[in-house]
Amino acid sequence: MEANFDYILAREAQLMFKRAPGFEPVDGDLKRWKGKVRGGDNNWIEVEITIPDSFPNEPPIVKVLTPVEHSYVDSSSGRVNLRILSEWRPEYHVYQVVNSLKGLFVRMPPKIVTTAPPVKPPSEDVELLRQRIVHLEDQVRQLQRMLHEKDEEIARLKGLLTVHKVPEKPEKEEITTIILPEDEKERKRLELESEKIAVEDLIRSLDEKFESGDIQPSDYYKLYKRYRKELYLINKKLEELSKGE
Repeated sequence: MEANFDYILAREAQLMFKRAPGFEPVDGDLKRWKGKVRGGDNNWIEVEITIPDSFPNEPPIVKVLTPVEHSYVDSSSGRVNLRILSEWRPEYHVYQVVNSLKGLFVRMPPKIVTTAPPVKPPSEDVELLRQRIVHLEDQVRQLQRMLHEKDEEIARLKGLLTVHKVPEKPEKEEITTIILPEDEKERKRLELESEKIAVEDLIRSLDEKFESGDIQPSDYYKLYKRYRKELYLINKKLEELSKGE
């Protein structure tokens, strides 16, 4: 369960870096994000988003840290009552919450409480900003590698299940017979078939990500070329195995 939640956090982080610029994890914690959104009259509102352990079944918690007066913001806690949060679905993402909040503040700008000075947009020199961009790009690449590795492992396991056709509750001796055939050639053929299914699943998943814009064209073509080469080699091995029978 923990590994699966880490995968979910990595996916959300990749989407946040790409589609919610201005938000960053707090001290590297992918469960807490801070950023600023425009609140009208060139004011900037500081926002914190917390991802609960029950995510994505439960929505993230959104708080406005800048003291404001707004009909959708609780004055004591700062929690924001967004429609996307009250009608939450597991297929929603954190960056969509950010966009929803931005849209709300455009339609209904909050009033900053006069006792607190408005939050100004960050004033950083060019070199510091460049370093932060490079650091964030490195984080994105690391997250992308993690996601690709997870996809490959999932596809490999799906291929094994499909080829071996393991029943939901197999007996111990049935697993030995199905997964480990005594004939060496048959065992090799099953392994190649499972690898073939896994690679085909990876190619389909890669195409879907490219069509939805979740992967850069350069990364897509590099991975597509790699997977097609693997598929070619697997088919060649299967063909040679069939000729040897």
